[in-house]
This record gives sequence, C-alpha cells and structure tokens, in this order.
Amino acid sequence: MTPGETGTTPTTTPTTLHNRDTRRPRSPPGPPPSDTASHPRPATAAPLGAVTFRVPDGDSETSDAAEAFSISQFDKNDIEIEEYLEAARDPLRTRCLTELGPDHSVSLRLELDQPTKILFNQFVDEMFTQLAKPYRTNNNDEIFIKASRATVVNIARAFAQANLLDISLAQKTQAFYVEPENLLTITVPTGLPKKPIYRGEHAGTYLSYHKTSWESVAKILAEDCIRPATWTSNEAGIPTQYPCYGFFGMSSEIADIDVLPAYSVKLCTSQLYKIGKGQNPSGLLAICRSPKCMRAQSGGNDQIQRLCALQGIAKGKDGATAMNSSCASICFVASTHSVFPGLITRSSHDAHTSTSMAPNIPPDDSAPTREVPAPPDTTADTTTTPNLPSTAHTTIDTTHRRTTDHNPPDHYHHSWSNSSWTHSTHPHRSNYSSYREGRSRDRHREGYSRTRTSTHDSNRPQW
Repeated sequence: MTPGETGTTPTTTPTTLHNRDTRRPRSPPGPPPSDTASHPRPATAAPLGAVTFRVPDGDSETSDAAEAFSISQFDKNDIEIEEYLEAARDPLRTRCLTELGPDHSVSLRLELDQPTKILFNQFVDEMFTQLAKPYRTNNNDEIFIKASRATVVNIARAFAQANLLDISLAQKTQAFYVEPENLLTITVPTGLPKKPIYRGEHAGTYLSYHKTSWESVAKILAEDCIRPATWTSNEAGIPTQYPCYGFFGMSSEIADIDVLPAYSVKLCTSQLYKIGKGQNPSGLLAICRSPKCMRAQSGGNDQIQRLCALQGIAKGKDGATAMNSSCASICFVASTHSVFPGLITRSSHDAHTSTSMAPNIPPDDSAPTREVPAPPDTTADTTTTPNLPSTAHTTIDTTHRRTTDHNPPDHYHHSWSNSSWTHSTHPHRSNYSSYREGRSRDRHREGYSRTRTSTHDSNRPQW
C-alpha cells in the first residue's frame, strides 16, 4: 500500500511470526520513563519503631532565635543500651545468682540415714580402689600416688547432698597426673543427662574445666546447671555491661562427648593453675556441642559474652573460655590437688630396672640366643674325620669349618684354649651378619696365617 492510499492494516499471520528477523536486538538506551503524573507511587510508611528519628526538644523549638545552645557533650551509644536491655530480657538466657529472687532455694541432703551411710562408705571405698592403680611418668616409670583423703570424701559428700550416690559412677573414677606441675586431677562422672546441641548447629565438642567451691558443686549438681557469671546494672535497671550468658573456665576441643581424653584434662588443669580462681580445689567438667568456638582478641568481657550468646562458646585472648549455661552438660566432678615427693612411691621393679626400658620390650637377657647354622663345607682341601682325637684342634667360622690334625705351637694353642672363642654360642661369634662375612674371613686368615702356612708347607712339593 502506498503512502497516499488508505485502507486496513494487514494482519500478521502465524507464518509471519515464525519468520521474524533473527538478528540480536539492541538494548534499550535506559529505563522507560515513569509516568508519575498519571500513575503516582504510594508512599511506603515505615512501621512504628523501625527507623530512628529526632526527638523534638520543646525548649529549643520555642526558644528565642538569638539564644545559643551548647553542643560540647556527646551522647552515649543508644544502640548499645538497647542491646543490653534486649539481652537482659532474653528468655533463653540462664539467669545468674544476682537475678534470682529471694525465694529461690536449692534443696540439699545434709544428713544420711543408715542405709545411705553404708552406700556413702562403699562409694568412697570404690573411689580409693580406682585411685590405687599405677601411673606412668614421662620417663616410663611406674609410680603410685597417694590421693588426698579429704578430696575423695568431699567428692562423695557432693554426690550425697545432690542425691546422686551410685556405685557404678564411683567405678568410673579416673585420675590424671600432670607431671610438669606435679598435680593430680580426680574425675567422677555425674550421670546427668546430656543437653541438646546449641541452636541445632554442631561444629565441635568442647570440654571446659570450671573451678568453684565445694558448696557450689553440690548446688550445681542438684540444679544440673552452672549459672553464668554475675553482672551489674544501675539504679534505673539499665545494665552497665553486657549481660552474661556463660560461665568461665579453661577449655579444650575433644572428639567424643562420652570419652574423656587425658590430654584435654591435663591441658585445662595446667592452664587453670596459672590464674587466681584456678587455685580452688573443687570444680566441674562441662561439655557442650555448639558451632565453632570463636576467639575475641579485644572487647573484654562484653565481647566474649556477646559471642557466647551467638555461638554457645567463646574464648578470650588470655585463654579463658565462656561456655553458654543453656547448652553446658555437667558430665564430671573434678578436683585437683598438688603432689609432693612424699606422696609418690616407685614400684620395686622400676627401682632395679633402667627407666628407658619400655614395659612391652623384653630385656636383652630374656631374648633367646640363636645359633647361626654353619653352611656346608665346599673347600677342597678340608679333611673330614668322623672320630676326632682329643688332641685335634677345630676352628669354627661362620663361613667354613676346617679340621686339622697338626697341633699348633704353644703360644697359638694357649690363645685358642679360651672356651669363649671356641664355643659356638658366644654372642660375639653368633652376631656376625652376612655383610661382614668377608671381613670375618679376612680376620680369620690373618690370625691363622702361620698355622695355615705350616699346614700347607707340609703338603707343598719341594722345588
């Protein structure tokens, strides 16, 4: 249709749709212009409390224009205060002792009847039986250590006050000797149930050694909870620090929650005795399963507790670890006391035996001496005599055997009359190896050069 003609526009058929231009279309120069006049966008209002705004000051709004206002003082971080308040109101956070009401109490057993007294004595006797086992030092010495009677009895009293006396628990008593510091750590399992994984994310299992008093140990066992460290607030109830989520101790990563590795116990014990609170004689071993332990290099206790709330466990730059109380399983009661030389008794076997000898390696004198069999004689000039006379001299070597009826001179006969050289089971003769056969043969020939020469000279034709 020409430009001057009028008519209907030709319709597009399906064939025309499939035969479109296959060239790559060009990108548009920009977004399409928005028609704000005909289609205005509705204004989205932020929910109440979702954003921050300026709080109007009545004095400044209605004051005189010529009046000056001081801006020398800076406001405190209001976000930090809100964070403190939210953490204090967190329902999942375990409350510390100062947050508990005056009506809070823990019921403990302070007196024992006759059947429980018998069970108490059996518990103590079984602990001493397990502690009577020998220990191995770094030099592989076998020693016996006399455990503190007061420590064993106090552990049993803590179990008795918390109504946890069980002979099967006493049978699993273990002791770990920390040799560099001369410390002995005694552990007894509690039998309390394991707590779930923190927030359902399990990236590692951690053991924490927490030190406290004997009275607190009994209450912790009765409550099945190690409460967090205390924190403070001002008169208005606003926290002056980040509310605590966990308790402090020394920790180490372990492989299994049901297995107590000796290395982790010794490591935590050694680290605890370098700080002030670690000098307490009693404590507990708690285990948690949580995400990866995070290390706070700065920020102090606030940063450690903040990470403890996020990950379940956090470690400071000095090695102290905060473990979240809500996921800490109280698995063992532990106590550490020093070991002086008067408490160590060495076994009689180690007193007469070298300490470098391992128990699984027998001593040299117990090893059987094997006699090296002599190979068949292939020497052409060897004379075999079925019945040797008493005056015959026999020379035994690892490579050949030579028998001769000629008596050697007196000085040679005197040097060979020593039974230590003629006996075939002598260690110097039986320890020759194959790579020294050539040297042994040469030494043999040098030692008997005159005898062999006299023997061969008698059979050598005269020129």
